Amino acid sequence: MDSPNTIANLGTPLGADLGSIERQLAAFWRSASAQPDEPAVIKACSSNLIVITPGRQQAEALPPVLADVAEWHPCRSLVAFQEAPAAGSDSPPMQGWILVQCRSQLGGGPQVCSEVITIGARREAVDDLANTLVSLLVPDLPVFLYWRSPRAADWPLVETLSRFTDLLLIDSDASPSRPEDRARVLGLFTKAPKPVGIRDLSWSRLTAWRDLIAQFFDSRAALSQLKELVELEISFRRAPVESWPGYVFLLAGWLTSRLGWQRASAERKTDESVLHMLGDGGEVVVRLTRAPERTKHGGLKMVRFLTRNGSSFSVTRADENSCLSSVVVVPSMKPVVHTVPCPSMREADLLIGELSLQGEDTGFKAALAAAMVLEKDIKY
Repeated sequence: MDSPNTIANLGTPLGADLGSIERQLAAFWRSASAQPDEPAVIKACSSNLIVITPGRQQAEALPPVLADVAEWHPCRSLVAFQEAPAAGSDSPPMQGWILVQCRSQLGGGPQVCSEVITIGARREAVDDLANTLVSLLVPDLPVFLYWRSPRAADWPLVETLSRFTDLLLIDSDASPSRPEDRARVLGLFTKAPKPVGIRDLSWSRLTAWRDLIAQFFDSRAALSQLKELVELEISFRRAPVESWPGYVFLLAGWLTSRLGWQRASAERKTDESVLHMLGDGGEVVVRLTRAPERTKHGGLKMVRFLTRNGSSFSVTRADENSCLSSVVVVPSMKPVVHTVPCPSMREADLLIGELSLQGEDTGFKAALAAAMVLEKDIKY
C-alpha cells in the first residue's frame, strides 16, 4: 500500500474537551475544502474503530496501521491509553490529539481522508474515558473495538465499551498468556449485558494452518482416517520469554472440539505436555512440544497426525519467512506434498481481513472454550 499523505499530525494537546476536538476537526475540513490550488479532499467514514493500547508509545505507532485499515474500511479511529503523569507535570488529567490522514487516488482525483482522535487519560480520569470515547463516535455507524494488548488494567474500560460495540477484536499474542483473561473474554460471548462478537488476531494467524489441516480430510477416503488417528503433535518454537503460548492451546482446542475428543488425562514435562484423549476410534495422544531452537517471535513449527496404519498428515513451516508445506504419507505410496505461501501477518492486513468477515465465528468460540479446558488440565 502507498504511504498516506499526512496533512495534520498529533500536535499540542487539546485537552479532552469534546467541543474542542470537534471544533478543531470542523476547522480543518473547512480549511481543506477552501484551498483552490490544492487537491480536493473527501472525508470517508463508514464505521467507528476504537483502539485500546497500553500506553503512549503504542498509540504514537498506530497511525500507519490505521491508515492502511481505513483504505479498506473507512472509519473514524479513536485511540485511547492510560498513562502515569510525568514528574512535575501540570497537564490536564485527560488530553486529546487529532490526526487526519489522506491518500491520493490512482489516476488523480480527490484525496480520501480519515480521522484519528487519540485520548490519553491519567488514573484519576480513567472512569470518564469510556464516556468520552462514546461521545466521539460518529452516530448510526457500526462500532468496532480493538483491544490491542489485553491486560487486566483495561478490563473495566473494555467491558463498558463492549456494550456499545458490534465487534470486539483482541490480539491474545500481544500480551502475557493468562487463563483468567481468556475466561473473561469467553464470558463476553454470553455473559455481557450485550453479548458481543469476538475475533482474535491470534486465531487469524492460524487460518492458513487450519485450512491446510482441513484439506487433509476433504475426501471420503481421507475422512475415514479420522477414526484411525492415534497421535497428534503440535510443535512450536521457543520465544525469548519462556511460556506456553495461547495459540498452541487455541489450535489444539480447535482440533479437539471439531473432532469431538474427550480428555482422559494429562501430564506436563519440561518441554512437552501430553494429553490423553478419547475419540471415536479409541485413545489419541496429543503432544504439545517446544522445539529446541529459539526465534525472536516464536511461532508454530509443525502439526502432525499419525494413524494406527502408519499414515501421517503434517503441516510444517521451516523458518519464520518460508512457506507452509503439507505432506501426506501413506504406506506403499509416494508422499503427496502441497506448498502454499505464508499469508501476510502484518497487523493492518489481519485487521482488514477480520473486519471484512460477517457474523459470529462459532469455530473460534468453541476453540477458545476447549483451549481453556486443555490449559487448565496441563496446569502450566
